[in-house]
Amino acid sequence: MNIFDEKMIRTEKEFPIFLKNELSLWVEENIKDGYFESYDGTKLHYVKAVNPEEGAAVVISHGFSEYAGKFNEMIYYFYNMGFSVFLVEHRGHALSQRFVADLENVYIKSYDEYIQDMKCFMDKIVLENSVTKKCFLFGHSMGGCISALFLEKYPQYFRAAVLSAPMLSMEVKGVPDNLLKLFMAVAAKCGFGKKIVPGLKKTEPEYDFVNSNALSEARYAYGLDEKNKVPQTVAHMATISWAAASLKAMEKLHKNADKIKTPILLFQAGLDAMVTPKGQDDFANETEYVDKVRYPKAKHEIFLSSDSDLRDYYSRIFEFFGKYIF
Repeated sequence: MNIFDEKMIRTEKEFPIFLKNELSLWVEENIKDGYFESYDGTKLHYVKAVNPEEGAAVVISHGFSEYAGKFNEMIYYFYNMGFSVFLVEHRGHALSQRFVADLENVYIKSYDEYIQDMKCFMDKIVLENSVTKKCFLFGHSMGGCISALFLEKYPQYFRAAVLSAPMLSMEVKGVPDNLLKLFMAVAAKCGFGKKIVPGLKKTEPEYDFVNSNALSEARYAYGLDEKNKVPQTVAHMATISWAAASLKAMEKLHKNADKIKTPILLFQAGLDAMVTPKGQDDFANETEYVDKVRYPKAKHEIFLSSDSDLRDYYSRIFEFFGKYIF
């Protein structure tokens, strides 16, 4: 593996020039995409950047309403550190198959579908294309929840994992947890599963850095540009079925946390407006295999943070994966 140099992580000021002169061309030349059929015939879209000098492979599990292009910079850094990189767009997201007519709505019946999709992805794509078959996992937000569940059920696939601002608990102000779970479960079973969660309002995608989950405006703007290139990335509305499945999944992952035997580095954002810290704190206490790092001034998308936090973030990730590569 290559030796990490923090100068590789471009500053806010450097990013626009880096994007124009290097990243965009690199993405075009090195990131390939394709489709595969999951366990139930669902067609899922994925991207890969296979490094011919691969020291190991990193599999990225993205968050709710996200898409492959949002992680181009991260894929570039992993690749240049000697990793091959693989990312599957979860069902109901971006270019993967949907089961609702409205592309804005994210629908799933159970997180077991995500888990089995990931297993198929590992078996059909990652392990078939990885040079070394040494695999690491990176999960962000919803993808962190999926990752934790996957590690509990299939611990043999990954040597270590990073969970970045993982969705391990959910809070709706003024609504007790048990009442929220009951309402969502009943609503889903009564045929309202494909309806959006009450209280959510559909909005047109627009530039709103101030209220975003990012602290790097240059990176935020790039991600939005990538999103606008693909009409299918409009998905951003949670359906009742997705919410009910999420609540059940988080309850399950905490119940089975003692099954975790994979080393995990968990990053927590102090200014996170999307997920609550309680679930992350509880998870870190439920298994001895979790080390937690907190960035007090970071928002939910830690990989779109300030210069100082970003360099520390990637430095820790590469150091952590390096411990388990041999």
